[in-house]
Amino acid sequence: MNKMISKIVSLSLVILITLLTLDYFRIVSFTKVLRNSFYLVTVILIVFSSTIAICTSKSGFNKFINYIILVATTAGLLIYVITSKLNNVLYIALLCTIVYALMDMLIKSPE
Repeated sequence: MNKMISKIVSLSLVILITLLTLDYFRIVSFTKVLRNSFYLVTVILIVFSSTIAICTSKSGFNKFINYIILVATTAGLLIYVITSKLNNVLYIALLCTIVYALMDMLIKSPE
């Protein structure tokens, strides 16, 4: 059950980050309210996914990646609040999240 929820959250993160990337490069255009809603849902899912992975994972590598994701997300959001611009720390958090989500969906076997 836990693995299935983790895979669903990972798939949702990949879809949301892809949609936000398409909006960032103006391939798809969202309204400001929808874009901000996607940002909020993405951050909530990132924190939820990382926290669950840290609490349930036995692998030190998975915990390390998720600690990096949580620290980068927290620092990036603080910098975002101060400067009102997206920053490289948030991009690092999103990149690590995509890597972990794909690893979670494709490499890890369901038990």
